[in-house]
Amino acid sequence: MQNLPILAAFGAAAFWTISNIISKKASVDMGSVAAAAIVVPLGIIPMIIGATLVGSWTIPLSSAVLASISGIFLAVGFILIYRSLQTEQLTNTVVLNEMTPAILVLFGLFALGEHVNMIQALSMVAIFAGAFFMISVGGFRINRRLIPATFAVLSWSIYWIILTYAVTGAGGAFALPVIVSRAAGAGVALAYLAIKRKEMRSYIGRKFGATAGSGKYMIVFLLALAAMVDASGDFLFSYVTGTNALAIGSALTALTPMAAAFIGGLLIYKDKLTDSQLVGFVIMVAGALVLSLA
Repeated sequence: MQNLPILAAFGAAAFWTISNIISKKASVDMGSVAAAAIVVPLGIIPMIIGATLVGSWTIPLSSAVLASISGIFLAVGFILIYRSLQTEQLTNTVVLNEMTPAILVLFGLFALGEHVNMIQALSMVAIFAGAFFMISVGGFRINRRLIPATFAVLSWSIYWIILTYAVTGAGGAFALPVIVSRAAGAGVALAYLAIKRKEMRSYIGRKFGATAGSGKYMIVFLLALAAMVDASGDFLFSYVTGTNALAIGSALTALTPMAAAFIGGLLIYKDKLTDSQLVGFVIMVAGALVLSLA
């Protein structure tokens, strides 16, 4: 039982890696609007299954409110990340998630008055410097198509901060808070779909409509699979947030962007990085790992 949180963190990292790799193709074929509207709502299914297995169906009103608010940031993160994945390389996009540990430490510093040591400070500098190199093209010009992904990381960081408070307020009973959060996120994603339905129809008509019949079924299957594995990762890591293994769990999940970028971006999608982007990738991953363990 002592190793269960670590195993859960490993599982979350594996699920998120698979989701990131799948999401690249799905967002290109279906468009960011449809992808977010499918992935966020369908993610409720594995969470309900998980809640049934752990037998946790109670939640205080305060935790329910916090979980609902966190769901808004969850959905916004999906909408933004899929916007970048629709046009940009998987490697440049997903590795930006390594900024999450740095954002969480900054939250602790400014919101909670926590102390930051020299190693943590230098690690954060490395992470943000690496992120700058990853979104830069041709010198120091910013690739504007990666700006949504950058804000997606910020939105997801806020999601985890608020959700952690919701789980803590529920006495560590994590199952129902993540379901409430996902349900709220589903509402936001579907509302966004309603607003952007013309854009979605136009994109699907051009890309998805030109795909052969069997290919269409595969795209929908991949989106459904992305929803299942991503939500399963969230469910597992929400369990980790309520244990004393959060530090090592965070370090393990920090491997997710690196694994997704290497396996999916470099091996499967054959992404090409400039020399400066490669340097940014290395120092960003190294900084995130050191920060998580510091």
